[in-house]
Amino acid sequence: MQEPIISEEQWLRVQELRKHRRRPTATGRTSLFSGLVYCPDCGAKLHFCAAKSLKRNQEFWRCSNYKDGRGTCQIHYIRDVVPEKIVFEAISGLSEFVKCHETVFLYMLAEKTNAMRQKEHKRLEQTVEQAQRELPKSTG
Repeated sequence: MQEPIISEEQWLRVQELRKHRRRPTATGRTSLFSGLVYCPDCGAKLHFCAAKSLKRNQEFWRCSNYKDGRGTCQIHYIRDVVPEKIVFEAISGLSEFVKCHETVFLYMLAEKTNAMRQKEHKRLEQTVEQAQRELPKSTG
């Protein structure tokens, strides 16, 4: 068996980074949502499409499994301005909620933060326990 060029840890890290990469289109444009938009039917990533002939509001997304009718999915054509509008409306709604119910929002935020801390604390404890179990194996 041949010795690997890179460690398995490095390989897994690169694969994780590649999952979320953003590549510009031929026009050099990328979308704010590249790598974050998925097909509602098959779960594949939606590809961002832009061309010099398209205006900014004509750029769109389509399922990566569509492949101009040769793939396994439907086109799921969606203009890029749609996710922008959805996110803007969600942020506006949250902003309004915070303005009207600041105390409730701060309570909810504190609860969420506390839950995240507890989860991280538990994960770190498990990591320490695992390391303590493996320590005698490596020294013996």
